[in-house]
Parts: sequence; C-alpha cells; structure tokens
Amino acid sequence: MNTQLDGIHSTVVPADIRIGDNILARIRIRNSNSPQFNEIRIWRMSPLGVELIPLTPSPEYAKSDSVDLEITLNGNRSHFEGLVVEHIEKLNENSLLYIRLYNKSVRSIDGRDRRGTDRWLCSEQFLPSCICANPGRFNDFIYFQMRNISESGIQLACSLRNKFLITGMKLNIQVSLPLIANVAFSVVVKRINIQSESGKDYLILGAEYHELSQYTKNALGQYLIQFGDFATLDQLRKAQFIPKSISTAVDFYFLKEKEDYKQVLDLRLKANQDIGNISTGISVEDMADSYDSRARIVVGKFKGKVIATARILYNQIDDQLEQEQYVKWPSHLPRKDQILEMSRAATHSSFRKNDLLANLFGFIAATCVQSGREWVIISSTDALIPFYNKLGWRETGLDYKHPTFGNSRQSILIANVFDGMCGRKVHPLYWNSVWKNAAQHLIDSKVFVPKGTDKLRMQIYRSLSPLETFLRALRKVINRLHTKQ
Repeated sequence: MNTQLDGIHSTVVPADIRIGDNILARIRIRNSNSPQFNEIRIWRMSPLGVELIPLTPSPEYAKSDSVDLEITLNGNRSHFEGLVVEHIEKLNENSLLYIRLYNKSVRSIDGRDRRGTDRWLCSEQFLPSCICANPGRFNDFIYFQMRNISESGIQLACSLRNKFLITGMKLNIQVSLPLIANVAFSVVVKRINIQSESGKDYLILGAEYHELSQYTKNALGQYLIQFGDFATLDQLRKAQFIPKSISTAVDFYFLKEKEDYKQVLDLRLKANQDIGNISTGISVEDMADSYDSRARIVVGKFKGKVIATARILYNQIDDQLEQEQYVKWPSHLPRKDQILEMSRAATHSSFRKNDLLANLFGFIAATCVQSGREWVIISSTDALIPFYNKLGWRETGLDYKHPTFGNSRQSILIANVFDGMCGRKVHPLYWNSVWKNAAQHLIDSKVFVPKGTDKLRMQIYRSLSPLETFLRALRKVINRLHTKQ
C-alpha cells in the first residue's frame, strides 16, 4: 500500500466499488461560496476513507480541504465530513481524489453530550454476539461482538474485512445475549476506529440506539445484572434497563467469613434506618447479639457485596427463642424443636422492588424442609402483616416491643412450610413469586412429593404465572405515570 492510501485507510484494505454496485455519492467543499453538492463516483472505500472519481467538472480540490460528503449505500444515506489528504491524480484519463473521513462531535437528539453516560463493560466470557445484513453486498452478513453497553448506545467490534461500514449508517442488528434472550433493534453508527488486540486489528464502532423497545431494554438489563460491571441496580433503573430477576446474579449461602459478617451488620442497620424502624442512638454494633453466635446467617452476595441477609435458628426444646425475651411461648403452638426461627431479614435499598426478598425467603424455605422442620416463625410490624398473610403466615396472637427497633409493635407470625409449598392458604400470585421455585427445587430433588389436590393446586397456580408477570409490569407502568405527574 503506498503512502497516499496509508493516509486514508490506515491498515484496512479498501474494497473496489463496481459500477453496478448500489452506492452513490455527492461532495462539496465545506464553507465554500457554492453550497451545491456535485455527484461523484466512489472508486474504492473503507470505513476510514474513500477514493473518488469526479463525474462532472468540479471545483479544484486541494490537499487539506474540508469537504461535506453524502454517501447513499443501498438506500441508506449518510452525511459526514472528510478531509482531502492527497492531490488529484490521473487514473486512466480520470481524476482521483483521496478523502479521509472523520467524525463530527457526537450529540444526541436532545442536544446533550451522551458520551458522559455510564458505560458497562460486557463480560469477556459471555460477550453478546450480533449479526446484520451487509448493506453493501447482497446475501452477505456482518458479525459483531458487543463490547460495552450504555444508556444511549453500544460499542461493537468486527473484522477489518467489513468495508461498507460508515458513520451515519443505520444497522438493524440481531443480538444474542448469552443465557438471557435474543433481541433485535436498530442502531446508528456514530464513530469508527481501529483497535489492536493481541496482534490483531479490529474495527470498533460506537453506535447509538435508533429504536429500543422496553422489552429489549429489560433484556439488556438482565444481561448486565448477571454479567456487567456496575455498582447498583439504581444505575440500570435510571436507564430504564429493568431486569426481570436480580436473584439470578446473587449467590445465596450461609455466612462463613468475618468480613461478610461486618457487611451483614451494616446492612441490618441501613435497611432499618431506611424505613425509620430504628431507635435513636443505635449503632452498627447494636445490630449484633448473642443469638448470632448460634444462628445460621444467610447472605445474598452480589459482586462481592452483601445485599440480602436473614438469620435462622434451629432451637432445641430447652433453648430460648429470641421472642421469649418478651413473651411466653404457649403450649398450643408447635414445639421449639419443630420450628425454624427467622429474624433480622434485610435487603439493600438499591436492589429492592425485584425478586430479591422472594428468593431469600425461598432459600430459607428450602433449608427448612431439608432440615425436617415444618414451621417457620417471624416477627412483623403491623404494616407488613398483610404481605406475610398472602404468603401463608398467620398471626399467633403474640406481640411485643423491641427496644432496638423503635419500640414498634412486633407481631409473631407462624407458617407451615409444606402448606406454603403446596399453596394452601397462599395467594396464587404470591405463591409464584416466593414458593414456586423452592417447591420445584425440592420436587426435583425428591425431597418433596405433592399429591392429589395439592399437586392440582400447584399446577393451577403455575398457569397463573404469566398473569403475575403482567400485573407486575402493569404496576411498574402505573408507578412511572404517578412519578411523572
């Protein structure tokens, strides 16, 4: 490649443009006295530059002239600026003009610079793959890897063999998000560069969304929650990339590390402060007590951060329940060695309004069944009792005030885990949110085998799962409408 071409196409070998190719171009000198475009033929092109042959008498172009160029490729018209990098030369009685393409400043439709928005890197192990029709060749396709995602657009990488990619071009891409979904949407190419990785060069495209449905946004959010690099769910919600499930990216296990315990105490305090359920002067050290030493503490961890927790106690007959500090355990309720006692449930505020709490409860319910205990007791404020009633918990008639948590009334509730698994006295939509996955896990493990009416009820409840999804989506729409008013 000679010096002239090096200045235009860099390391990309340009593609020859045949007369029959459906590629048209017009050109004019930028800021000249004549605003008229002149038709011009493309001789060769790459994503970085073009070689042109004037078709009619045209102004004299000098090296370093800035030009406006319009290229129509298979009906897709793009406008961008270029720079004359070489003088006109003779080529078989024709003049040849070398133009290096460069980008205008990238602005969104509303005029704001969108390059300042958060960019989330895609996982190298699970890079999304994309495909679109090659606008410059019939029955040819371009394959991309998606490198990062932002609120306004994406970064794509592809081989240098793709010569017909230019800024301003709209691409209709089909995207495979690993383990998530296949989606299709349109983007507009805003930037094209060359990047070298491990001794190989790639075209790197910066593209803005042209059309993006809420379904596609949610799918991108679900991919990012599992494989992206971001701090909180609030970032995705701000971009309206709302994942269907957070729990798929959360590891639930029992506490093992001292550092995790520190995070658990911090989360307990912060979660209760968020809802105003904490007494004045309470510190993070007050979130620990003697029951932690004999409890199994469940943690839900997301990218190294504890975002959900609860503790469970397997009491024996002679042990004291946590609630027995304040009430006497009556004989008509199940014995203490038949009960799993759950307390100190807390979730991070940035990860709420999702399925995090439901899956925390499901993990504990499965643990309860596997331990051979049928009953779970919890304490609840008055505001949350209706919620727990829908999940199958019933009031025991016992209540007390806890000095650490604002001296608000705490009611003791009890639930039979097998009743919950089978959907007995459980709201069907809440069963799908909390009990369904735990029940299926135990059925698959042959720990739990429903029969008769229980099996039929569970099948009916499962059939209502799409309705539960629809109602959840409807609630989100209504909440957004209220927020805008």
